[in-house]
Amino acid sequence: MRTKTNNAKASIAEAKAQERMNTFFEVFDLEPSQYEAAKIAIDYAVEKVVDPEKHEDAVLGTAFDFLSGFEHARNTQNKSVYFMEIIEEVMLSKGVKAALAYCEDFAEGGNADAAYFLAETYLKGDICRQNEDKGASYMFLAAKLGNPEAQVRLGSFGLREESSEEERKIVFDLFHEAALKGHPEAEMIMSILYHIGYACRKNEKLANMWGLKANIDKCDHEAVLSIMGYDEE
Repeated sequence: MRTKTNNAKASIAEAKAQERMNTFFEVFDLEPSQYEAAKIAIDYAVEKVVDPEKHEDAVLGTAFDFLSGFEHARNTQNKSVYFMEIIEEVMLSKGVKAALAYCEDFAEGGNADAAYFLAETYLKGDICRQNEDKGASYMFLAAKLGNPEAQVRLGSFGLREESSEEERKIVFDLFHEAALKGHPEAEMIMSILYHIGYACRKNEKLANMWGLKANIDKCDHEAVLSIMGYDEE
C-alpha cells in the first residue's frame, strides 16, 4: 500500500513539475532550445522560494531571474556581476561541483568572466582540488575571450621571464588590450612600456597619456610593482 502511495505522490509531483514548466514557457514566451536552461532555473527557484507550492508566482519570477542571468552569461563577454551572484547561489544550494559545471558551460560558450573564475579557482584550490593545468588552460581562455584580469596575469608572467621579441610583443598586446578596457594597473604598465621601449618604440607622449589615465582611474601603484615582479626582490 505504501508503494502505491509513494508512486501516486511521485506522479503528482511529476505532473506538477510539467505544469510549472509549461506555464514558465507560456508566460515568458521561451524557445524550445531553452528547455534545459529552464529546467535548471526552475530547480533553482523551487529550492530558493519558501513554500514553493503556495507561491507559484515567486517560483516563476525567481526562475526567470536565474534564466536571464544564465543566458546573459552564455552570450556576453562583458562583466556580469549578476552572473557571479548566480554562481555563488548555485555553490550554496547545489555545491561546488555543480557551480563549476555551470561555469565550464559558460566559459565554453564564450563567457570570459566564467573562464577567469575557473582559472582562479583551479589555481588557488581554495574551494576544490588544485589543478594547475586546468587553471592555466582557463587563464589562457579567459585572456583570449577578453577578460582584462586574465590578460594582466598572463602579461605579468611574461614580464618576469626572459623572452624573444615575438613573446615580448605578445606581452605588450596583452597589457594594451587590458588597458583599452580601462584596467588602471594595465594603463600604468603601458606608460612604463612606452617609456622604456618594451616591444615598441619609446614614446614619451603615449607614456604620459597612459600614466595620466592610470592616475585618473586610481591605479594601485603597489599592485603595479607586484605585477611587474618587483615585490619578489
